[in-house]
Amino acid sequence: MQLESVAWISASKILLYGFFTLTALYCYIRYIQSAHYGWLVITAVAFLLGFGSKEQAIILPLNLILFDYAFGRYTGLTWKRMLTSRVLLEKIPLFLMALGFWYFSWTNNIGTINPDGYPLYQRAVFGFYSFTEYIFRFLAPVKLYFFHPFPIGLGEQLPLYLYGNIALVGIVGYFVWDMYRKGNKLVLVGFLFFLINLLLVLHIIPLPRTVITADRYMYLSIIGIAMVLIWQVDLWLTSLPTTGKTMLLVLGFAWFTFLGVHTYIRTADWKDSETANGNVNEIIKLRQKSQEPELFNLIENE
Repeated sequence: MQLESVAWISASKILLYGFFTLTALYCYIRYIQSAHYGWLVITAVAFLLGFGSKEQAIILPLNLILFDYAFGRYTGLTWKRMLTSRVLLEKIPLFLMALGFWYFSWTNNIGTINPDGYPLYQRAVFGFYSFTEYIFRFLAPVKLYFFHPFPIGLGEQLPLYLYGNIALVGIVGYFVWDMYRKGNKLVLVGFLFFLINLLLVLHIIPLPRTVITADRYMYLSIIGIAMVLIWQVDLWLTSLPTTGKTMLLVLGFAWFTFLGVHTYIRTADWKDSETANGNVNEIIKLRQKSQEPELFNLIENE
C-alpha cells in the first residue's frame, strides 16, 4: 500500500515529511523521558523541515498532545490546572509555528480551503467512507489505483450505499470505546494516531483535492492502525492454545507472503506514467460517460 509513496518520484515529498515527522516524534519522546529542552528544540526544527517537505506536517502538534496522553502526562491534572501546566504551555511555540505555516500556505495558495466544493453533509459522508476504506485497504490491500475519483460530481445526490459507512464507523468507535473502558490505552492511542494523521484528507475540511482517497495519504497514519493489529495478534498469541497459535502463525506467514507478492506485482503499475494511469482506465471511462469529461485533466494535475 505504501508503494505509491516510494515508487512515484512526485511523492518523494511524503517520504521526507514522514522522516522529519517521525524524527520530531522520536525527539519529543526523548524530551518527555529526560525533560531536557534541547530535545524540544530539535522537535521544533524537525517540525519546520517536515512542513517544508509537505504541508500535511502542520498536524504535528496534535500528535504531540496525543503522545502526552500516551505517556501519562495528563494524569492527575484537572482541566483548570491543565491550562496553566507545562504540558500545554510548552506547545504554544509549536502551535504558533503551525499558525505561521497556515498563513504561509494561505498567502501562497497552497492547500487553501475551497468553500465552493461539496456541502458539509456530503463531505462528512465522504469522511466516513474514507475512514472505513483506509481500514479495509490496510487489511486487504487490493484494487489499489493511482486515482480514486469522487463517487459523485458537484451538485449531485449521494448514493444510499455511502451512508452505510456511518454504521461501520460507529462499530469501530464502539470497539475503541469499549477497549478504553477496559483500560486499554494502546487501542485508543493507535486509532487516534490513525485519525489525526488522516484528518486533513477526510474532506471534513474542504481542501481542494481531486481524489476521495489515496494510498499515499496512509503513509504515517498506517502506524496507528498497525499498533492495534499488533496488540490484537499479541493477545491471541498469549491466550490461544498451542494449536491455535500455530494456525495463527501459519495464517500470518501466508498473509505476509501475499503482501510481498502483491507488492512486487504492483511495482509494474509504476513503471512509467502510462502504466500508472493505465490501471484506472475503466474508472475513467465510466466517469466520462456519466459525470466528468475533464477527469483526464484532473489526473494529469494530480
